[in-house]
Amino acid sequence: MNYIDEYLLSADEDKEEAPIGTLVIISGLFGIVVSYFSIIGIAINADATIWIPSELRWQSVLVGVMEIVWLVPYLIATKRSGALDTAPLFQTIPVITGILGVLFFAEVPPVVHVVGSIAIVCGAFLLNTTLETLKMDWVTIGLMLLSSTIIACINFFFKEVALESHFMATTFWGGIGMVTAACATWLLWPTYRKQFNQFVHADWGINLKVQLANETIDTIAVAASLLAIVYGPSVMTVTALNGYQPLFILLIGVVLAKAGSKVHQEQFMNGGLWKSTIAITMIAGGTICFALTSAPS
Repeated sequence: MNYIDEYLLSADEDKEEAPIGTLVIISGLFGIVVSYFSIIGIAINADATIWIPSELRWQSVLVGVMEIVWLVPYLIATKRSGALDTAPLFQTIPVITGILGVLFFAEVPPVVHVVGSIAIVCGAFLLNTTLETLKMDWVTIGLMLLSSTIIACINFFFKEVALESHFMATTFWGGIGMVTAACATWLLWPTYRKQFNQFVHADWGINLKVQLANETIDTIAVAASLLAIVYGPSVMTVTALNGYQPLFILLIGVVLAKAGSKVHQEQFMNGGLWKSTIAITMIAGGTICFALTSAPS
């Protein structure tokens, strides 16, 4: 999905701006689909209802809004540096989850988590360092850390609401939040509104089909991840199980480069392949440390 996002962001090179607004708004409007299937799930479950307590309802809506908000810094970073240098930084989510546990729940992380965190952070820095100048892309790193922080908060909030109410009810109101975020983006962000309006009037071809397919896959993946977070042993353990994702991202990047993609070929020039391999191995190894040692909570 990360490479699909990269494709969609670069599909219209003749335009002045990447269609970030289009992707954000369409993602938010997909909340209609989320809420629709949630209602079906509620209808076939006698114990479920959408009328959960107002506090939990608003918290679910907030989760839905945040599901769209994190996309903005992620898409900006992906347009800036490409999927290979940005997507692996999502593995900072277990690190941020651990930090939140220390700050708000007085949890004491085991030593192996500290070691894993150091490996992930060092790998993230290496991945976004230019070998020729030894300068780090702090903008990309900052944007991805912001996205990861928002996702970590989503995981905590969603699990709390779903356990106190019902999974389907939480996803229903989350879908409402996603649509609210899409409408707010269209109304309050002129640049993104312009991009979306241009898309609606002129771009109903392959890009729309790719975007809808991407959103369908992403929705299924997010639903499965949230279900695992709700009923899994701990938020940190479930998020850490994505530790193999960077390795697949690297493999796909190599395949694209071999297939003739100039963008990915340039990324692997002048030692870029070795840098990416070492950095992603560090990130994946650090994440696996979390997955293998996280205690149930």
